[in-house]
Order: sequence, then C-alpha cells, then structure tokens
Amino acid sequence: MKYIKFLNIALVLFISSCEDKTISNYKAKETAPKNVSRSIVAIKNTQKERFLDAINSARADTQDCGKYGIFHPAPPLKWNEKLYNAAYEHSQDMALNGIVEHDGTNSSSDWTAIEKNLGRGSHFYERIENNGYSNYIITAENIAGGTYYDTPEIVVKKWLDSPGHCKNLMNKYIKEFGLARVKKETKYVNYWSLELGALK
Repeated sequence: MKYIKFLNIALVLFISSCEDKTISNYKAKETAPKNVSRSIVAIKNTQKERFLDAINSARADTQDCGKYGIFHPAPPLKWNEKLYNAAYEHSQDMALNGIVEHDGTNSSSDWTAIEKNLGRGSHFYERIENNGYSNYIITAENIAGGTYYDTPEIVVKKWLDSPGHCKNLMNKYIKEFGLARVKKETKYVNYWSLELGALK
C-alpha cells in the first residue's frame, strides 16, 4: 500500500502569512552549537498524560477544519515513544537553530540528516523512520513555535484553528502520536512537534 504522507505549513506566532515560517522579533536561522550529541530527554508521566488529554479531548469533539470540512469525533490516540523521539529530535533542532520549519536544518542537531548522510535537511517521515517507526500506513506532522505557545492546550487550540493542522489532528486513520516541546530559554520561545502515525 502506498504510504500517505501529509505535510502542513507551520504555525508561527505573530506571523499572519503561512508562507513565512520564521518567528518574528528575533534573529532567524541562528547557528546551532557544534558537537551536539543525540540526547533525547525522557518525558515525565505527568507531562505525557497532559499531552494525551489535550490531543484526545480535541479528537473527542466535532471540529470544523475549514476548507477540509467538518470532522466528527475520532477515536483516542495512544502514546508512541518512537514518535516522541522523532518529535523531540525536530523540536530540539528547531530550538537550536531558531526556526519553525518542517524540514530539518542539516546541522549537527538534525540527527537524521547526519546519520543518514542526506546532504540536506531531513523530512518529517525520514525522522519518523530513523527513530524506529517503520511499516506504517500513514504519518503526519504538525509543528508550532512561539513565545506564548507554552501549554499543550494552547498549541492544540491553534492547530484546530488551522485547517491543515486540524485535518491531521482529527484524521480517524491516525492511531498514535508523540508530542515534544523544547523551550529555548534565552529567547523564551517554545518549539513543538507533533508526530502522528498508524502502523500496518
């Protein structure tokens, strides 16, 4: 079965144009520190439960996804650690480089690009595969970044307000997810990656 890969534009705080994926009010594309090692911070159970509640509360209601129409309640999603690892990799890469984009930076913090010797920034499905989530029938990614995107409830609400992100979140064929937030303390900016999938 042909893999289905959804790619949506990034949500960016204070930017009205969806084509402009940089965050306003600070220098975009800052240079990532060299010699960044692959290190994924384990998520606390309390944080995981809050992420599960935010995502599944949204899926439990009918949602208007704009040009994609009305989505009726969808089954709750399960947490997947491999999808979390892919999400953390990308949130960390975005935070270290000061960007909000779906493609990785091809810097030392874009672990998949380096490990796979891609010669370019990694794509979301490559990060998902490289973190051990394979044999899937569908994958999707939502990302967000901004100073005030500091809770999962706020981020999920913003995604529901964006038709493409809403469609991903409400897709009834999606079965599991991983969600990661990395905060850049020096700029007080939160970087979120939501990786969604379903296995064969």
